[in-house]
Amino acid sequence: MFHLPLIKNNNKVSVSLAMDIERALHMPLRKGLARLQARQYISIYEKDEQRNDVLLELAKLDYNRVQRMLQKEVKNISLVHHTCNAFSWCFLMKIWKCL
Repeated sequence: MFHLPLIKNNNKVSVSLAMDIERALHMPLRKGLARLQARQYISIYEKDEQRNDVLLELAKLDYNRVQRMLQKEVKNISLVHHTCNAFSWCFLMKIWKCL
């Protein structure tokens, strides 16, 4: 890791590589969340002069698809949680009336 700041401060390094090094110094791969890092890398890759636009578009589509899937899962979990709480409350009220 000691070599990355030296490379970053070199004037011959492209802007996108400098941003990638900055991200790596801030949050190493082994410590980050894969999807969050993918999103950050997409932002860096967009600014790369040598980027492959088709690959960039596929990465964005994949990221958005997975985000929609995760949002649906969270919505379903919250609905189940809400339903279970309502059912549990009704069940407890019936038990308390019997006592």
